[in-house]
Amino acid sequence: MRSSTPLFILSATSTLAALTPTWAKLALSLNLMEANLNTDRSRIDKHYIDASKRAADNNALNTTQGVVADALLTKLMAANAMQIKALSDLRSYLFYPESNPEEYYGAAKRGVESIDFGLPEGLLETQGVFNDKDEVRAVSDIPGCATCVVDW
Repeated sequence: MRSSTPLFILSATSTLAALTPTWAKLALSLNLMEANLNTDRSRIDKHYIDASKRAADNNALNTTQGVVADALLTKLMAANAMQIKALSDLRSYLFYPESNPEEYYGAAKRGVESIDFGLPEGLLETQGVFNDKDEVRAVSDIPGCATCVVDW
């Protein structure tokens, strides 16, 4: 194991050394972007659990607010995961070519994921807006009506 580590480092160094400065910057940027996306995902997940579930500051999300926040967080995490997958695909395609990229990256083996960005049930009840047929209007548009502070 010990002898394979320097060999791996040497091969990785020689591969990067073969890249032009611009391609080397692209490779580094892609790696940093993925690392940041993964770090941010972990950070958001931890703080969301602490704030909304464990009530670290005695201000947890309860009932409808908790359900809606969970639905929105699920959408955020799904979008983050798709971004990481797309980044990985781009890096693989550019730097580690497949023998048949059209087949590997084509539609035959892969599908496009989608996220429903519709409003979760109960969202309007937790916000300072109301649903007026085909529009969402601010509560302040109603004469004599104002938003109030919500203590979750």
